[in-house]
Amino acid sequence: MAIIVDKKNVNYVCKICSKKIKNVRDIEVIIPISENKLDDSFMFSDEVIAHKDCCTSLTNYNLYKDLLHLRNKCIVNHRCEICDTTIDHPENFMMTLVLSSNPRDILYKFNFLPFHKSCFSNSDIRYRIEKEIEKRIEQGAWIHAFNNDKYMK
Repeated sequence: MAIIVDKKNVNYVCKICSKKIKNVRDIEVIIPISENKLDDSFMFSDEVIAHKDCCTSLTNYNLYKDLLHLRNKCIVNHRCEICDTTIDHPENFMMTLVLSSNPRDILYKFNFLPFHKSCFSNSDIRYRIEKEIEKRIEQGAWIHAFNNDKYMK
């Protein structure tokens, strides 16, 4: 998350065009959403600060906006995908990130799903996701982006 404190002295450089951002109203902050460095959505996963115009001109920007919409729906929906009960405490909440940005991919249906950590840890869903990711790693089609938790945040 980026917090822009001083609106008068904006001192950021656009990660896309490398020019200075002069006005805070021109800033677009892109949050990390993808776990796979080889996925089309990963270009938006480096906590980018850029000009709004530069972002909207990118080919995959609509893809990013669609995925962000899915993420926001997940955050609002605090019902565990496994036990279908409300996740009341933030420390019990987890969600998958973008596992695939391709709607025809088997992993796509697992993007941004909310879980109780305890439900997910030994679930069939976790097993299926891990098997699919392991297969892709062996095929050279997956490179972990963030941490050893693989695809979870």
